[in-house]
Amino acid sequence: MAELKIRIEDGYAAARNATVAVAADPAHAMELLAGGRLGGVAVVIFYMGDAPLADESDLPSDTAIEGRLRVGVIRRTDMALKPTRSTPTALDEAEALRCCIANIMDAGTLTGGYEYGGMTYVSTATGELLHGYIMDYTALYAYKIPAIEE
Repeated sequence: MAELKIRIEDGYAAARNATVAVAADPAHAMELLAGGRLGGVAVVIFYMGDAPLADESDLPSDTAIEGRLRVGVIRRTDMALKPTRSTPTALDEAEALRCCIANIMDAGTLTGGYEYGGMTYVSTATGELLHGYIMDYTALYAYKIPAIEE
């Protein structure tokens, strides 16, 4: 996820003065998304879980798994300021971020990229809608098993 963070910082966030963070867990991700700075754009990457691959015939060893990641993007609106027509919407930001991730072809995954799995709105635990979206991705990778010392 650290590599994905760097790629998003370079390919998306730098041009928008957006913040990018990797959350420790899904609850932390929601805290980060809800707490962004007013008028700013925040991107949060978090790990949702993984599963073993059903068919690993083309992949190395039996440690190959399909990791499920989520990438959230929030545009915090400043209620004191009226949005202008030139201000990108949260959907505009999500589409730009999705394009940035789609252009990654040389990631440290078994396929070299991240497979897009859809997008949904963001809401807090109390049901409050936030100005943003969360995108689902899968990444195929093999985890390393430490050698057993004898």
